[in-house]
Amino acid sequence: MATLKCGWCGTNTHMTLRWNLWRGPHVDGSERSVASSAFSCDNCHRLSVGSVVLNEPFGMPTEVSGAGTFWLNRSNVEWEPRYVAGQDFPDVPERIAGAAGEAHKSASIGNRMSAILMARTVIEATAKDKGVTKGMLQAKIEAMFKEGLVRQHIKESADEIRHFGNDMAHGDIAEPVDDDDVTEVLALMDEVLNEVYQSHARLAKVKERRLARKAESTS
Repeated sequence: MATLKCGWCGTNTHMTLRWNLWRGPHVDGSERSVASSAFSCDNCHRLSVGSVVLNEPFGMPTEVSGAGTFWLNRSNVEWEPRYVAGQDFPDVPERIAGAAGEAHKSASIGNRMSAILMARTVIEATAKDKGVTKGMLQAKIEAMFKEGLVRQHIKESADEIRHFGNDMAHGDIAEPVDDDDVTEVLALMDEVLNEVYQSHARLAKVKERRLARKAESTS
């Protein structure tokens, strides 16, 4: 099999075939069939299942020989477990970083509304972490701006996330969101976290290294 990210360990790895080919029906009730085999990750050695949909009747569920040839250069393979992409926020408080990572993970498996709702939660949790606890989210965002925690364009970014999240939180889901919406909302969320936490931590680390070098040179 081609190199892919293992759903267990997240490593770019080769999958080694461990079990012959199994043919069975598609769950949608159509005449299509699904072929599956078990593979082990060459890195963590845990088992994953690779499956591919075939546009032909399945007949009776059965094991089929020749799996190695079948999987050679095969495309459109679905893997279980799937690798779920997240995002690291090393300088953000753990509980907020976890929620932000969950938003990215939801987006990576197509759970668009869940991703946007979690992004809204991250903005409100950020405000509360900075002592801004009064009023609705709009008031909290305005207070963060007035207290100098975010600049004008970051305030507007947080407001855009609030607008998307409020629609869903209030049951206004008649207009579906697409992948571009989710990508942009999460990018705005990341910018808010960078503004409030990560840029300050980055500056502190650079300053600390500079002062340490200066102290060494004068000692």
